[in-house]
Amino acid sequence: LLKEFLNLGQEIANIRESKDLIPKIISSACRLTGAERGAIFLLNGEKLEIKASNNLLSEEIFHSDFEPSMKIIENVAKTGNGCIKNIDRKETPPSLSVKEMVLTVICVPLILRGMIKGVLYHDNRLLGTTFRDSDLELLDYFAAQAAIALDNVAAYEEIQELNRKLTEEKNYL
Repeated sequence: LLKEFLNLGQEIANIRESKDLIPKIISSACRLTGAERGAIFLLNGEKLEIKASNNLLSEEIFHSDFEPSMKIIENVAKTGNGCIKNIDRKETPPSLSVKEMVLTVICVPLILRGMIKGVLYHDNRLLGTTFRDSDLELLDYFAAQAAIALDNVAAYEEIQELNRKLTEEKNYL
């Protein structure tokens, strides 16, 4: 597991485009924790916005059945504390089939320079006790690496854009 974690850290550190990095972060976290589905939410001001997901459709995220999970995501974004939550079947809407019901959730903040930048969310509809405290700690470390990688990619993309503009200006002059 440690070897896998170190390899993932090196992989995400070498990615230079957000369109490649964000899905890699989600799928890597799924592999680390054994999650069935995952998503990354980034803060835009005060609002959480979904950036990408794995095995989780945006229609599912914006459906009222996802509300218990969304409350967990919002709480993690607000407090900065990761959590594991086993969802009681009594908390889920009766309209959900057993196949659609989320049984367990693991969620950690993406923190950079002391500020919460977003949330990594993963769940499982198949097994109710998938996540352990050690998974939460490991995912927390991974989220710190992911936050740095996201910041590096944003800086790299900004530099690329500035270089493109500079080249255009040079050509114009």
